[in-house]
Amino acid sequence: MTIIVKGPHSWFMPKTLRASEQKTRAGARLRAARLALGLTQATIARACGISPQAWSGWERGDDMPDPAVIARAFPAFGITPDWVFLGLLSSTPSALAAELRARAGELLFGADDTSPPPNSEDTA
Repeated sequence: MTIIVKGPHSWFMPKTLRASEQKTRAGARLRAARLALGLTQATIARACGISPQAWSGWERGDDMPDPAVIARAFPAFGITPDWVFLGLLSSTPSALAAELRARAGELLFGADDTSPPPNSEDTA
């Protein structure tokens, strides 16, 4: 979301992202969830029925994650499509959501940069 300010009022307006930006953000969220769960790419990929190479490509932002596979990840790991595709933690199980919130800077933006990029909605 982008905050638009006009005069004394502000409101949220959806921001259209390029496809490459959407893939990058979805991949970063997948990686963050996997690290928060303490899993390897191979472990989570095989549990979801895909190759580790496919999972790795998603995390790198090479391809958009398959919504059907993400739906399969929910029962096993608590990774929700809302988190992966929209950055929303509201439907994510509380333990995983708490870990993602606590380690957002480290998991989403790298250990050296704990501040979110401008207009980031990844920690919402």
